[in-house]
Order: sequence, then C-alpha cells, then structure tokens
Amino acid sequence: MKCSKRQFKSFERAEGYALEISMQNKEIGHPDVKPYKCHNCGKWHLTSKSGLTKTQKDNLKREREFIATESEYWNSYFNK
Repeated sequence: MKCSKRQFKSFERAEGYALEISMQNKEIGHPDVKPYKCHNCGKWHLTSKSGLTKTQKDNLKREREFIATESEYWNSYFNK
C-alpha cells in the first residue's frame, strides 16, 4: 500500500532528515520530528505536529503571540 507521507528506505536517512527539520523547528518553537516505521508500506516516515494535544497547541500559540508582542515592543523602544 502506498502512503501519502514522504518515505525513507532506511532509519538512518529518516533520522538524519528528522534531525535537520527538528533543528529548524526549534528556532520557531515547534516540537521535534521523529522517524517511525509505517505498518502500511513498511518504510520510514516522520511524525508531524498534528500529534499535539489541544492544550499543547494553545500553549504554543500563546507563546508565539507573547514573543511577537515582546519583539514589537522592544523593537519600537530601541528604534525610536
């Protein structure tokens, strides 16, 4: 069965790509991405952000809004 997610033939390739994405995501506050073996196609895929609970999503949203507000304030304060 063919999956719609990106497929990796080996755990090593999936893990390398997951680490790369996780490093980029940390800068913007997203959780780490991890590889897992698919039961349908037998290949490796990466987890997605959709695994977050509603509370985690709300907390992430609040944190991003706080950071944006603080950034705007301090930018306007120092760039008068």
